[in-house]
Amino acid sequence: TVSALAWLSTMLLACFLAYDIRLYAIRVYGYVIHEFDPWFNYRATEYLDEHGWKAFFHWFDYESWYPLGRPVGTTIHPGMQITSVAIKRTLNALGNPISLNDVCCYVPVWFGCTASWILGLLTQECSGSKSAGVFAAMIMAIVPAHMPPMIDRDGLSGLQARGPAEWRGTPTHRCRSGDS
Repeated sequence: TVSALAWLSTMLLACFLAYDIRLYAIRVYGYVIHEFDPWFNYRATEYLDEHGWKAFFHWFDYESWYPLGRPVGTTIHPGMQITSVAIKRTLNALGNPISLNDVCCYVPVWFGCTASWILGLLTQECSGSKSAGVFAAMIMAIVPAHMPPMIDRDGLSGLQARGPAEWRGTPTHRCRSGDS
């Protein structure tokens, strides 16, 4: 079994790893939002912050899905936007001024720590094993699928370049293309 001190130390290490790994992009590139989807989410968050709850849910954005536009308030899951605005307003009200851009850059960092901790506790509760809990927390802290896509652009572009070659090697591709 895992002692309480070892358990706490490992959970804190998982939290530190989740924080440090996800903070890499901020350390290297600064407070910059990368990729298209996060920019759309930032615009939606900004709109919610500036115009309020009611206007957000009735917002028709003519800049996305051009030329048709998009009824944003009814076609997205607004949890991230609402949470980011709540964090910004709470920190500003407590005397810690922070911009909405900075909050949106830090959300993956903060949520990575929180998700690692919660998964560790949930696994421990479900399995009855502290060892399984700390193992799950450590895995969650470093799993690439739960990290922002801007961590290693060269590595990701290399994987994307390999995709078509891998696809051509599959039986499905050979069957569809008539190659035998």
